[in-house]
Amino acid sequence: MADYKPKKILRQLFIVVSGLSFVWFSAAGIIKLLTASDAREKRPQVELPETKLERELEGYKLVLKREPNNRFALEKIVEIYLSMKNLQGALPYMERLANLEPNNQNYKQALNAIRQGLKEKQQEKQPSNSSVTPK
Repeated sequence: MADYKPKKILRQLFIVVSGLSFVWFSAAGIIKLLTASDAREKRPQVELPETKLERELEGYKLVLKREPNNRFALEKIVEIYLSMKNLQGALPYMERLANLEPNNQNYKQALNAIRQGLKEKQQEKQPSNSSVTPK
């Protein structure tokens, strides 16, 4: 009977340890599940395209502060302004490009197109001179 008591104690100890392990792993799984849902809620929002373009624009402007005649940065700034439909913003940078390379016909054409677009916008804003006669 002396053998029986140690086996019984070991069996009870095994059951207690198993039970504690089960409770621990179950609790750990639930905690992990709860914290994972919090992490999903705190996930950063998708960046808007306008915000991304504005950041890129600022980056290229910083390049121009160091290298005022950097054609690549000037071209990208013009491209970004045009994609934002901001002709007024693109104009000074396109003028700089055209002045840097006066023989580049593409720059001249783009500059003329921007100027033409600005003229058309300005004409649209001006009220028409036609008067309506009341009956």
